[in-house]
Amino acid sequence: MKKLLLTLLIFFMLCGNLFATADSIITVTYSKDTQVLVYDATADTADGSITATASPNFQRAWITHVKVVGGTPNPTALYDITLTNKGSDVLGGALADLGATETRDVSPHFTTQGLFGWYQFSGKLSLRVTHNNVNGAKLTVYVFIKEDTQR
Repeated sequence: MKKLLLTLLIFFMLCGNLFATADSIITVTYSKDTQVLVYDATADTADGSITATASPNFQRAWITHVKVVGGTPNPTALYDITLTNKGSDVLGGALADLGATETRDVSPHFTTQGLFGWYQFSGKLSLRVTHNNVNGAKLTVYVFIKEDTQR
């Protein structure tokens, strides 16, 4: 069963652009309590903007890590991504000033304590991309989430 779910996860990761519309979210569950939110974003073809996109609602969960992969055409060099929950960037600015072709894998960062680790949250996550000027630029953001199963 795990092999089947892993195969489906890989399939959706490779073929996400075929099924997704601009700024869409695909939720893929690959075990009982872990999910991957896939934000498959395409910038506006007129002005390069990528609007904020909200996730499904979570009761209680942890973000374990986030991976960003630029697509083709690449976004503008030094573009920024924020992933917010209730107005706070859960990654503490770790996705600022991304290179146009850079792939970045980060853990949540708690700037006030200077620590890295899982970020506990409830509610929705919102993704926002700024400082991109490439019309039609593509990028994919994978957010790995572990849900609380001991309520």
